[in-house]
Amino acid sequence: MKTSPLHATYTAQGASLGDWGGGAVPRGFGPLQDEVDAARAGAIVVDLSPLGVLELEGSDTPRFCNSMFTNNIRDLAEGGGNHNALTDKQGRIFGMLDAYLIRRDLLLAVMDGSDVTEVSEYLDRYIIMDPIELRDRSEELAVLTIQGPRAEEILLAAGIPVPERIHTAWGGGLVARADRTGLRGFDLVISPEAFAEAHSKLTAAGARPAGTDALDALRVLRGLPRWPQDMPERAFIHELGIRERVCNFNKGCYIGQEIINRMDTMGKVNKRLTALVSEDAAPGAEVLRGDKAVGVITSVARVDGRVVSIGVLRKEAGEPGDGVEIRIGEALVPAVISPLPVPPSAHAAA
Repeated sequence: MKTSPLHATYTAQGASLGDWGGGAVPRGFGPLQDEVDAARAGAIVVDLSPLGVLELEGSDTPRFCNSMFTNNIRDLAEGGGNHNALTDKQGRIFGMLDAYLIRRDLLLAVMDGSDVTEVSEYLDRYIIMDPIELRDRSEELAVLTIQGPRAEEILLAAGIPVPERIHTAWGGGLVARADRTGLRGFDLVISPEAFAEAHSKLTAAGARPAGTDALDALRVLRGLPRWPQDMPERAFIHELGIRERVCNFNKGCYIGQEIINRMDTMGKVNKRLTALVSEDAAPGAEVLRGDKAVGVITSVARVDGRVVSIGVLRKEAGEPGDGVEIRIGEALVPAVISPLPVPPSAHAAA
């Protein structure tokens, strides 16, 4: 299990630690609602150091990655980047990552919940004669994220550069635009030595330390699925509502491209990421429409005086405003399908 550069500090502070992406990081420093409200009003800083980091270097790197990832890598300029899925030959997702082009022959891939060893081994199988070297840099670079409407202002106040494009060099790594909550934000993919300094500077400049529970709650309200917990059946991109984030339909061939393009053209999707509002919910709980099972809950947010959950449900579940039931043990809990993003509650609007 990967250890955060600030693990000793968190332990001394009595932070609630939990396993997130293969490493122990704070789940929270106080009431969840307080951290969510702080993100909405300003910005929160969250330790995502368990995320794996993979480096690809070689003259064929853009061409090779363009043939493996769902977004357009070939036409990226230095300082550019984008969000990507990894798909199999049937077009089903088996991983997510952010790709950052450092130079024409150097790309940094930050895993978004994917296992860096599995991704590296998968890519290596397709590197046959290509002069590309793969390097796991997970121990050399750690991710710290700042999320909220004041994130850019706080970065500048902390003396940390704001990228003109997608990313810029800093802290032995880079600072990148990365919206993980729908509130805008940045990821700092930096050396362990720079990690504590960056965390201290950001909190001194006004960002509130927060945990992964707050990050998860905000992304659930926005309808941003996370790998792998919201994609348990290796779902399709179109089912998850991430088409615009991860796909480029003019880039040429990649693994799974034919099926993904066909789904985009025909528009036939039998499942879709769906949000529910209820008095209770739990990951893994079955969702029913009448006496028919239409899917399962994958993520839950208990904020704003209500319970909001998401899951990839069959279309038969219904449309926003329709009622369903969530089976929790022997109980059936009424729920209402919500639009995405989930509209603010009276608490959130207050």
